[in-house]
Amino acid sequence: MLFGVIIVNIFAAVWCELGMSHLPMANAARALPPMISLWLVVAGARALRRLPARDRAEAKRIGRLIGIWAGAEGAAMLVTAPILGMLGLQADILPALAIIVGLHFVPLAHGIPCKPYYAVAAAMILAAAVALALPAADRAPVSGIASGVALWVSVVLRIRQEEGRVFFFEKKNQKTFTS
Repeated sequence: MLFGVIIVNIFAAVWCELGMSHLPMANAARALPPMISLWLVVAGARALRRLPARDRAEAKRIGRLIGIWAGAEGAAMLVTAPILGMLGLQADILPALAIIVGLHFVPLAHGIPCKPYYAVAAAMILAAAVALALPAADRAPVSGIASGVALWVSVVLRIRQEEGRVFFFEKKNQKTFTS
């Protein structure tokens, strides 16, 4: 699972960088996404080290599922970007790719299962849809930064689920003050 944490954090930083590259800002601010990703990888590695190893058959099943949907996602992106470019819709490329990435979380949410991925999918798709309604110059920053943040959240939620936590502080079947 650590490999997945690393990969998703790389993509989160890339998405944020793509969004930030369309904004007038100091280069120092653009160092923030890689630093956040590095911090999340280190924190994720520490958290995952405390967990028992996943069953080999289950890990293989999840790996195959992720591979299938990542391949479908990649193929859809490779088709979508050039078509939008040829149609003169360059400003729509990043939001369209964000929608594709968001959609790929739906079968993962069901197949892993990881219910928080439904929220990540919805957030990415909604942010991209909002971006498409904005002026062309604002589409990439909104969809890029929102997608990066959604991916960071997906890492945190996935690790919390592996730890048996429903939310950030409460564990499944744990008594709370209200129970």
